[in-house]
Amino acid sequence: MRGTPARNLALYLVVVAGIGLSLEAACRRWQTLFLAASHRSLFKAALLERRLPQDIVFFGTSRTGEALRPRAVLSALADAGAPPLSAFNVSTPFSSLDILQSVATRFAGSSGLKLAVVEISHQQLGRGDLPWAAESTTPSADFHARAFSWLETHSALVAERKVFVLNSLSRLMLVSLFAARFDGTEEFGSDYLASILGRPRDVERAQAQPISCLPRPIDAPPASLSEFRAERDIYVQLARSFQEHGVEVAFYVPPALDSEHAWETGPPYRELRASIHAVTGRPIWDFSECHLPPHLYRDATHLSAAGGSYFSRLIASAIAADPRLAQALGMRQATGAAHALP
Repeated sequence: MRGTPARNLALYLVVVAGIGLSLEAACRRWQTLFLAASHRSLFKAALLERRLPQDIVFFGTSRTGEALRPRAVLSALADAGAPPLSAFNVSTPFSSLDILQSVATRFAGSSGLKLAVVEISHQQLGRGDLPWAAESTTPSADFHARAFSWLETHSALVAERKVFVLNSLSRLMLVSLFAARFDGTEEFGSDYLASILGRPRDVERAQAQPISCLPRPIDAPPASLSEFRAERDIYVQLARSFQEHGVEVAFYVPPALDSEHAWETGPPYRELRASIHAVTGRPIWDFSECHLPPHLYRDATHLSAAGGSYFSRLIASAIAADPRLAQALGMRQATGAAHALP
């Protein structure tokens, strides 16, 4: 028996209200998780949180996401005498120095963390507001802007509406169901699927091609920086934040396909690195002039999975050769190994 139009309308409104209240309750219950699924960097941070504690964490942009592969680094460190260790790559595409500062500071005091390896590159020096930061309304904002700002403040459903976008829903599923299977190097959907299926893309040591590359020596520090003063201060603050929690920190510069014309080989970038090193005293491994075979790159600035597997062993060699870092990781001794694969 069909109801009257008024009754049907009332039933419809009750159902809509019920769905809305259910979604609001869910967003309030899992607001932190929903927020993380809505942003690349917070998503990677949420994956790391579910993998803690970790001995080594890599911080940077998508260049680090390809270049530093935890399995390859840990395998090479084990060959150099390290005890069983864990590592995670929390770098994200389209990162910025502000995102780096936020994420690195968040994990600086993580229990068990022994070493942080932080990227210094042209891409990482980009600046911008945190994409997940709440926007404040200005005095000149109109009624609609003020009303929506009020709704964001008082409704978790409105505040976390981005989680209902397809990409965000995919991240929500990944972090909720499969976080333990990822090491942070995943970028594309195929990468996540391969990790879920237990098929990592890293190249095993026995299959690795011999490559050799020594980091470029750090220049003498300039009397004053012509550029990147604020950026230098952020890197210095990061180093101090880690050290205050007893965590060793090392910086590195990733390689590029056209190493002769890479941004990082320019004088302002060299001065920045020299200044960071002079103030912090922390190692900076500059691979900006490293000539790696072209087939190890997937584009001008990103190594392929194979290239990252090889390059990761160079980083592991640099870690093992530093007595302070080797001691922090519980290695029997600093090996002094050359920055090359046999």
